[in-house]
Amino acid sequence: MAKRKIKDLEVSRPRDIAVNALNAFLFGKTLLQDYLDRQFGSSDLTPQDRRFITELVNGTCRHLITLDHIIMKFSNRPIKQIDPLVLQILRVGLYQLVYMRTPDFASLNESVGQARETKYTGAAGFVNGVLRNIQRGIEITCNISAGEYKPRFDVLIDGKTVCRFNKMLFPDKKSSPDKFLSIAFSFPKWLVERWIKTFGFEKAYDLCIASNSKPGIWLRPNTVRSSVDKIKQELIEQGLNFSIADIKIENGSTTQAVELLSRTNPAKINGFEQGDFYIQDWMAQHPVLALDPKPGQKILDLCAAPGGKSTHIAALMNNEGYILAVDTVRKKIEKIEENYQRLGFDIIECCRVDALEQKLSELDSLFDAAIVDVPCSNTGVLARRVEARHLLNPSDINGNTSLQGELLEKACSLVKPGGKIVYSTCSVDPIENQTLVHTFLKDHSEYELISECTIMPEVKYLKPPKKLDSENNSKSESPSKASRDIISYIHSCHDGGYYALISKK
Repeated sequence: MAKRKIKDLEVSRPRDIAVNALNAFLFGKTLLQDYLDRQFGSSDLTPQDRRFITELVNGTCRHLITLDHIIMKFSNRPIKQIDPLVLQILRVGLYQLVYMRTPDFASLNESVGQARETKYTGAAGFVNGVLRNIQRGIEITCNISAGEYKPRFDVLIDGKTVCRFNKMLFPDKKSSPDKFLSIAFSFPKWLVERWIKTFGFEKAYDLCIASNSKPGIWLRPNTVRSSVDKIKQELIEQGLNFSIADIKIENGSTTQAVELLSRTNPAKINGFEQGDFYIQDWMAQHPVLALDPKPGQKILDLCAAPGGKSTHIAALMNNEGYILAVDTVRKKIEKIEENYQRLGFDIIECCRVDALEQKLSELDSLFDAAIVDVPCSNTGVLARRVEARHLLNPSDINGNTSLQGELLEKACSLVKPGGKIVYSTCSVDPIENQTLVHTFLKDHSEYELISECTIMPEVKYLKPPKKLDSENNSKSESPSKASRDIISYIHSCHDGGYYALISKK
């Protein structure tokens, strides 16, 4: 199938772009956001249309295995025998029907119209028949409380809401826990097997829910130019809802992060262009806090793109000292430069890895500290990187460790005695984290572990926010805006990952 020419829809409506984006990813290996960026850049789509398309594309990709399973349950044709374009139309229509709770007539009529435009004989009738069968199979969509979840009948939408079917869909979670998690939550079977073996079923179950949640949007104040209070005031003035979360590290470092709960592009918020904040997940702010850089120090960031950790270090150093930000290709270097210039830092110098040795000879001294955020399997950020679950292979996890170990060893070798090194990943797999670090320390007695931490991706559920009043300025959103949400409450999600703080004796 991969060798055949895959047909796209002629674009006349937002749903067509969603269908074509899935084709581009599944058959052209094009990342979804890259495809959407190109489409959005050359169109006059409204912000509402763009949000709708992004939701369709990311949601359908995230739940692909589950959607295909439901299609198989209600179709007399195996998935492999459905034309790729028709299959994308079915998937997008089904995602609206089950997960978005789009009115039945809209998801059905639009999908049938798309199928008709393919010009394939019988395509419209086939899509209509399958979606109507599924529509008749849906019993109810409802919120659930303890004891009301029916795992074999319920499609879990977000951890608190289910779409309940009147026929059994999924394997029994007790007798086939790996098959249940794989099909019900849309993860490769080998991956959930690995999670169950590593964490146990309950934690693997929680990991599936968190990894299927919509990722949170977090703002890190640029403390050289701004503050949490200033950002709060900006958000209040723009009528945006937010919450404040504390970040506490074992070394005593504490700070606050701002989570944006309203649906808006954070790059369009007042203060972004002025460098008042950087968009960075709550978890990703931990490693630099653990490093605890000081003004005047000389710091190495060995895998620096897109610049989040380098600019965080610069802020904690009060823009005093020197940071060498290293990465592989010019495009990544340009992204680092774009970010540190917007935030107003002038102590960061960028360097491509192939020019690192030359740069080190010019500096002629070791670093006070280093941070190395290594390439990894991304298993802690699957909520944010929706394609990753479909691209991952077992070898991608086991095969990362050689490069990760080399990068850790390189970073450590460039730090002077008494200096500190932070190794971090956005993975939750021990082989890329604790196992690798402990093996390194066993082989290198000149280093010692100060602390380490694994943070699992997590989702918490919040009640609908009330309109801001003078006594409560932590959350703000108008009732009319909250009432337009697909779900009547907000979930708060952050990524997972690992970091270890190492000292050079």
